[in-house]
Amino acid sequence: MNFNEYLHSRPCTPLTEAVMALYEGYTKSDMALGKHLKSLDGGATIQKPSQPLEGDAQHHYVGLARSPKVIASILAAGANINESPTEEDLGKIADAMRQLNPKADEQKITGYAKAIGNRMASIVDKDKLMAAAKEYAANNTDAGYTTLTQIDGFNIDLFLQHIRNGIEQSKFDGDRAYMSLNPDPKKSRVMNKWLFHGTSPQSGVNIALHGFDRGNLMGDLAYNNSEGANGQRHNYSGDYLFAFDADDITDDRDDYEKGHVYRVAKYGSAIIMFKGSGYKIYHHGDAENQVIFDYHEPKGCFLIMKKNEAKRESLPEKQSNRDKWAEDYQVLGQGKDGKPKILYAGDGAKSCIAWVKNNGDTYARYMFKWNTAK
Repeated sequence: MNFNEYLHSRPCTPLTEAVMALYEGYTKSDMALGKHLKSLDGGATIQKPSQPLEGDAQHHYVGLARSPKVIASILAAGANINESPTEEDLGKIADAMRQLNPKADEQKITGYAKAIGNRMASIVDKDKLMAAAKEYAANNTDAGYTTLTQIDGFNIDLFLQHIRNGIEQSKFDGDRAYMSLNPDPKKSRVMNKWLFHGTSPQSGVNIALHGFDRGNLMGDLAYNNSEGANGQRHNYSGDYLFAFDADDITDDRDDYEKGHVYRVAKYGSAIIMFKGSGYKIYHHGDAENQVIFDYHEPKGCFLIMKKNEAKRESLPEKQSNRDKWAEDYQVLGQGKDGKPKILYAGDGAKSCIAWVKNNGDTYARYMFKWNTAK
């Protein structure tokens, strides 16, 4: 019996409820999610890079390593281009791209193959380009990537965009096109950490009182909007939601390309903060690290809201002895009487998230508790 099962076998008391709200292991849905995310690599074994990679660099590294033989063929064809690509050169690039999606529109493949060929023609160091091709052909993806980053004029992001657009990847394989796991499992697996989920004030109150009630389908995780790229309404009948790791908060705007969260209220001014487990992925479209989790599993939360919005939702509002703009956010929990209770007030959402991260375990008895039987 694992710890999660042991907790659920104990009599339901305020103590066990508090502990359950603070503990989440991996569910069957989490395990299925892990298999799905690994499947995005197409069966390739992604080498752990010799240097830590985050954000767009991680996306580029994984995107190239997923199809090393195809990348090798394209790079080798480019290395043989002299002043301008010949039809034979472009044919080799297009043939390699067709291996990724034989059903792709022929006009798009040939068009983007030409764009790649023209870019390759402008690269002076063809020897280094061929060296990178040989590394990818031998599945030495770390060495191949390192070599590419050292080639003047080689834009990895644009190179991958041309390939993705040519094979129409975003249309038929959205998750694979936009999401990547860090090759280091220690950085991609999230176990029982403080996470936060942004939403609207009204939804935030509803979630705090009743728990999460809908999620995304596996395979459609890259699209988290009410309407997908194909014009169809988004299907919220799945098991998964997105959150952020509280450890990823930073005030350094230069960390944007590393996928760190610098606008904590990006998805709504109300923040649900809870203990959760799942997988951290880098979402290239949103340019941020996101934690995908099974929304059924969390058992409780703290609610972080702006004071004025809490008042509009009929929640208590902390009065500050400082100026009216100070302590504009507050952390709400549930008192012994079952009513919402102010636990902390701070300047901005980040200060409240930091407070929960540092004090949430101690104040677990004040978390909003959810129906664990659902």
